[in-house]
Amino acid sequence: MDEDMRIRKVSASEQVCEAIQAQISSGVWKVGDKLPSESELAAKFGVNRLTVRMALQKLNALGIVETRTGSGTFVIEFDVPAPYYLSFLDMPPFHPVKQELVEQYGVDYASSADTLLGNGPFVITEYLVDQSITMVPNENYWDRESIKLDSVTIHVMDQDAAFDLMRTGELDLADIPVYVANSYLEDASLLPDHTAELFMDGAVDWFCINMSGSTTGANN
Repeated sequence: MDEDMRIRKVSASEQVCEAIQAQISSGVWKVGDKLPSESELAAKFGVNRLTVRMALQKLNALGIVETRTGSGTFVIEFDVPAPYYLSFLDMPPFHPVKQELVEQYGVDYASSADTLLGNGPFVITEYLVDQSITMVPNENYWDRESIKLDSVTIHVMDQDAAFDLMRTGELDLADIPVYVANSYLEDASLLPDHTAELFMDGAVDWFCINMSGSTTGANN
């Protein structure tokens, strides 16, 4: 099979990211050094500040630099080896986004239904920051026929308040507060649809999968 010789398309922010890494690797900027400001880096590399900001965000995520509010961005290194660190980058905050839209909307990107791009089974029609998100089926979704809901509205609110609304039938789904969870798991008839399920989430599933019941920490 012929070797794939296609040229890799590299965005401006990736080029800046690689250039900064090269400067750090060559010793121009050492651990503890403060990097030039976004404006200075933009002038140095001939790009805009947003491109520099995106590069710094990636370097922050990789643990190469740390941006400190009001102080600037500094070169850092881990005190101890952390081979698990890259696995953190699989979390949603680090998922790729369409660069041209980020550059087009700048700080307003993803702040409203009109400035957010997605490819899932639902499309956001209304996004009220810190209040609610309303979605309808994505007509271009590959498995559109499996989507049975006409719309979904997610409310942003305190857990106890959401649970109270679910008990009165005003919400279809909500988390049950830990301090009363056992009561509803034992008697789901206390809920409107008589359904209560136990599930793992990102806060506890690692411990459930990787620790045995004999581990002291897992029992507390």
